[in-house]
Amino acid sequence: MTLWALAGCGSPKYASPYQSYYESALESVRLPGFQEISKCGIHQLFRERDLDTVWTACLQIATQYQGVLKVDSATATERRLLFIHGVEQRINRTFQWQNTGGPDIVNRFLDIWIVVGVRRGKNGTDVYVAWLSPTGAQVVPFPSQDLQGSKDRKDDIARWDAESRHVATIFRDHLCAQLDGVGEWERKYRVDMLPSEASRATGTRVRKQRKLTATPAYQELELGLGNANSARIRRTYPVLDCPELLRTLTRITEDLKRAAEQEPRRTRVFVIAQSERQAAPPARACANGDIFVTSRLLDHLTDVQELAAVLAHELDHLFQHDVLDYRLRQLKGQAVFAGVAVIGLGGAAGCLAYAVGATVAEQGVAVLWSSRPVWPTSLGLMYLGITTGGIAGGLGLGHGAGTAMSTDYARHQEFDADYNSIRYLHAAGYEPNAVVRVLQRMKTYRGE
Repeated sequence: MTLWALAGCGSPKYASPYQSYYESALESVRLPGFQEISKCGIHQLFRERDLDTVWTACLQIATQYQGVLKVDSATATERRLLFIHGVEQRINRTFQWQNTGGPDIVNRFLDIWIVVGVRRGKNGTDVYVAWLSPTGAQVVPFPSQDLQGSKDRKDDIARWDAESRHVATIFRDHLCAQLDGVGEWERKYRVDMLPSEASRATGTRVRKQRKLTATPAYQELELGLGNANSARIRRTYPVLDCPELLRTLTRITEDLKRAAEQEPRRTRVFVIAQSERQAAPPARACANGDIFVTSRLLDHLTDVQELAAVLAHELDHLFQHDVLDYRLRQLKGQAVFAGVAVIGLGGAAGCLAYAVGATVAEQGVAVLWSSRPVWPTSLGLMYLGITTGGIAGGLGLGHGAGTAMSTDYARHQEFDADYNSIRYLHAAGYEPNAVVRVLQRMKTYRGE
């Protein structure tokens, strides 16, 4: 069976090493046998897991990447899968693959074909993840041993080979998160561990603060930005199937939203798989209300109280409209910089560009800035925020820069979110001290 979902990997502007196969509709592509895959692939044994469970998880993860090319599930003991998993990057040199007959430029998006073999074994289910080289569409070892040509070409292909191992390992890590991590997290973060209705009723009400108001135009911009960021995150980090854990996350989110007494916000919570090879902050709230929690964060936290502290922090970013607020401030700064630069070159034209650009950006920022409250922060929390960078900020700015999960907040916004999250937790009946524990735990997350 062949499934077509190529997602535009081979485009005229950014040619793919597999371009000739795309153009021939994969007619010459053969799905390798299990022996070929197991000989060169990365191995992972899932003990006490049946074949169907592991195969379903493989399909669930692979179909969230850039495209599934071929599937073979005809036999009762073996399954095979060929899919595309890409890496966003730049390789600026031009090199020639043997099968294309002409130069190809890999730029901005590097598509890599990954083949997976799944077999029922004595102690569980074996999974092998291998790379399908564009040279003859053959399974080859990591890295390839058939480098030929000039030194520049060898350097480019060697770099590409390294990325293929990187991508194959990421798939294996994502698969382990689905098959091994979900059960552990659902035992660690159960719904019955959350505060009862009685304990939530005893929480102190959040001190009334001015609610932020957004114009319809601002809301439209915010929704568009959030939808784009959410889609990009889900293309890079597959969403995991964990219904019981999502019940807990949704319950915590709704508790905090009621206690915060802010403007109504539609929210959705996703649990995404993050490999140790992927840089990302532990959690991220998009401007459209989508909140992402990573598998690595769930491994590092210890209880539902700490999980609630992270969600309270991300919710405050939504309440304060921090994502678009920070982007508009960046736009204002860029407009001013561009105007000053053109003034030095073009005189009157530069003055006009400066005036128009700065005015437009200023009007966008003014939508929220005049009504945004600034809350004092205790010295202890300030110290932890500076040393760790905030619950999400330190990880986002330090680890996630340039990735799909990069944070878009200024440091003062991170401090405000840390402080306000304590207030939300107290009002909802959770432990405010969990914020401090999470801030301290972030150092371990970053390996400090």
